[in-house]
Amino acid sequence: MTPYKILAINLTIVFLLFGCTIEEPAEPTWEVKTTFPVINSKYNAIKLLNENSDVGVIEDNDILALLYNKQFETLEVGDTLTIPDTFSVLNFSVGQNIEVPFFDVSTSQTLGDIAEESGIPKEKLDGQTEIPSPGFDDLESKEYNYTLDDFEYIEVSEGKLVVSLINNTGILLTNVEISLYNTSVRSRNRIGRITFASLPSGATESQELDLSGETIQQDLIAKITDGEIPPQSGVTINLESTVAISVTRSETFDFSKARTKIKSQIARDTSRLTVVGDELLELEEAILKKGDFSIQLKNEVEIEGTATLKIPEVTLNSQPLEIPLTIPEPGQVNTSQTKDLTGYRIQSTDGTTVEYILELAIIAGNSFVEIDATDSIRATAMAKNLTGSYFKGKTKAIEYDVSQQSITIDAFDQIRNGTSLQLFDPKAEARFSSSAGFDIKGNATFSAVNSVDSKQKNITLKSGQPIQLDIPKVGVQTLNFDTLNSNISEVFNILPNSFSLSGLVTVNPTENSGEVYDTSKVRLSLDVLVPLVLSIDSLSGTDTSSVEVSNTEDLSEMRLELIAKSAIPVGSKFRAIFYNAENNPITLESGKMLSIPRADSAMAVFNAAPIKVSSINSSFYESDGYSETSQIFEFNDEEIRKLEGASYAVSTLKADTQTEGLGSANKVIIKSTDIIEFRAVGRVNYKVNQDQ
Repeated sequence: MTPYKILAINLTIVFLLFGCTIEEPAEPTWEVKTTFPVINSKYNAIKLLNENSDVGVIEDNDILALLYNKQFETLEVGDTLTIPDTFSVLNFSVGQNIEVPFFDVSTSQTLGDIAEESGIPKEKLDGQTEIPSPGFDDLESKEYNYTLDDFEYIEVSEGKLVVSLINNTGILLTNVEISLYNTSVRSRNRIGRITFASLPSGATESQELDLSGETIQQDLIAKITDGEIPPQSGVTINLESTVAISVTRSETFDFSKARTKIKSQIARDTSRLTVVGDELLELEEAILKKGDFSIQLKNEVEIEGTATLKIPEVTLNSQPLEIPLTIPEPGQVNTSQTKDLTGYRIQSTDGTTVEYILELAIIAGNSFVEIDATDSIRATAMAKNLTGSYFKGKTKAIEYDVSQQSITIDAFDQIRNGTSLQLFDPKAEARFSSSAGFDIKGNATFSAVNSVDSKQKNITLKSGQPIQLDIPKVGVQTLNFDTLNSNISEVFNILPNSFSLSGLVTVNPTENSGEVYDTSKVRLSLDVLVPLVLSIDSLSGTDTSSVEVSNTEDLSEMRLELIAKSAIPVGSKFRAIFYNAENNPITLESGKMLSIPRADSAMAVFNAAPIKVSSINSSFYESDGYSETSQIFEFNDEEIRKLEGASYAVSTLKADTQTEGLGSANKVIIKSTDIIEFRAVGRVNYKVNQDQ
């Protein structure tokens, strides 16, 4: 309900109340004149304005004011907490991750065998307690033979043979050279040699032989190809005592190619899956509300077993994500079922990736298989549609175009173009409340729009500075606009029917770390306060009210007398024209439209209250007592008949705050204590059928 048409609109309502119900008289009666009260009521200004539930009516420093309030969301995080779709390929290298069987073989020869092979007469050693100068040199042994049962061959890319010499002869050996050979049906080749400078009796010495780039075969030979027995005394020499050579491989023993039996083992390889990108710079933690993860395996190796994908940094109820798989046959592809990650927590230790582990539980094989270091088990890990309910980390500065949000101002809805109305103390408050864990900055535009008259005016600050948004993380920013700091009075002088916000804002402009939930929002509470401190040269508007009149055939006269006693410092006028259901004005035989008042263009006048200088603000006036106005509205027999065809009435309404003779509108204050009284008396004259 438009507040500046208080008197005029309510007078129209009074009239229509009278015209709604007409009862027939009791018989027998020849003619009945009946007078009855229609209204005898008193209203204060607050009650007159409270007809509209969409607007609050409050007292602002004893001044009656309209309060428009609306809360809406300017930004909502919702499903914007996304981790980019990503995938990672892990080539599980056979050469670096699958171990060939470990071997540790040993064999021995007697001192007598070595003496015989070296050409030393046994009598010079057997049973002797000393070895005279110059001793013996050019030692040589027979072949020490080894069979590596789990290999046919290994092409070593990185690794060593550990050769150990065990001296149980009872004498000192020096400068012992050992050569190692591969042997096959076709050929023998030396793969390396090592020398032990001094090996006392009872001692064991070990040396490593680098095999990088060498090939070792299933049959391996070691042989003493040089050495010395230096002069020594106080010894006990027994030709049955032994010299043993053991051969084993080092812990690191990578191959480029091999034909071997695969032993039972747990093999692991790792890779990392990226969890940042687009606007996401760094992720510390996230809780997912949807998304999935899958892995695809393709195998090139003749092995059997199971595989498990593990992501320690992705957990549910503190349990790491694990996806079990079966290692497919070579050349085949095995794809896991998609793993739903709803409810899982991601915690990235480096801020950009999470580690995933492909773990193979390999079953030992009984037959030889040929494997190549270039062979691999290819694991393709994929994460899709990851959307978080919670996020902690760092984002880029993200710009949002705030869609225009508006609050309806209905105080001026029915006011016609050309009205001269000035408001002197409107106010607006915009309160931004953010539950997001990032700062938000930007520029805002607050616009008032009169869509009827196609007018728009933006609020500007008198300082000339733009209206800036600076909403702290999980905080509040309040913007107040009044007549001291802005042009809000001029804005409301266009008689707006909406008040809106638009703008461009940047979330996390300094790209700091923060945290946010999918329920995080920036809410705007917009209050528009319109105190009734105003001047009106000519306020015009229209109002439409339904009309329903029936059972008028026995009426010959209908009359309404309305007395208004007003303590409101606004005068008003109105004229109502009646329309039928076809939206045409109802006309009389004279060609005139059915209206009140009767005369063309005439308007019913209701006077404003007398005024005095306001005690609230000496620059304004307020009510000083009451004015009383009486209006009589009569309908003759033809007009009564025509009323039955009326569906609605359109009232032209005017109001002003002028004082007769002053020539200009007064600046007035409407107080919450201002009163208006209505008394209405109706009279009808019934005709009774003369034949009865």
